[in-house]
Amino acid sequence: MSPSTDFLKSTSEMKFHLCYLPQTMSFRKLFLIVALFLIFPFSSHSFLVLRLNLEQLTSLSDRIFVGRCLEVKPAKDKGGRLVQYVTYEVTETLKGAPEERITFKQIRLGEGGERGDFTTTTAFSDLPNYEVGEENVIFLSGESDIGLTAPVGLLQGKFQIVTNAKGEKRVVNGLGNKGLFLGLSKSPRVKALTLSTRERKMMESASSTPSLQDFVSLVKKLVTD
Repeated sequence: MSPSTDFLKSTSEMKFHLCYLPQTMSFRKLFLIVALFLIFPFSSHSFLVLRLNLEQLTSLSDRIFVGRCLEVKPAKDKGGRLVQYVTYEVTETLKGAPEERITFKQIRLGEGGERGDFTTTTAFSDLPNYEVGEENVIFLSGESDIGLTAPVGLLQGKFQIVTNAKGEKRVVNGLGNKGLFLGLSKSPRVKALTLSTRERKMMESASSTPSLQDFVSLVKKLVTD
């Protein structure tokens, strides 16, 4: 029995089911994109998303960038899977090779009974959505063997850039930044960093909407450490 099959068997026991999962997808990437970020049983009809702090989000990401969404294109890929091709204009690269534009392929949930090569349960309801024109900081997982990816931690890995009444740019993810700075000040890795007063204050205050400038600065230091 292959690692992918073993994994599917174990997850089915937790009432999480993926059908027609391509056997070419490596176990490691499947685990990173789906299992690690999604599922622990909470009831027979719901799931808990494993919360990740900023250090974990950064470490698990293949690419991190600040950008503006240019296009969201629903499609079926060559394998007949329902997907969406999401294109961003990159304003700043925080991790990975610098690119002016990034296009990635993410699973798309079917509408009106439409089904592709994936069938999903409530676990995939945590996949983030995208809107043309929105500005985000994206923590992107590495691609699977069939080219699928998603933000690390799903809703946790997509940060909306918002402007408050004072004209300050702030960031907030799909979970309202819950747990984002949890345990960060006690991390040996973070303790070894040279942090500014603003960065330390941001971590210690656990601000619900930290400044974009301070947030990006801290991510860069976590990346280069």
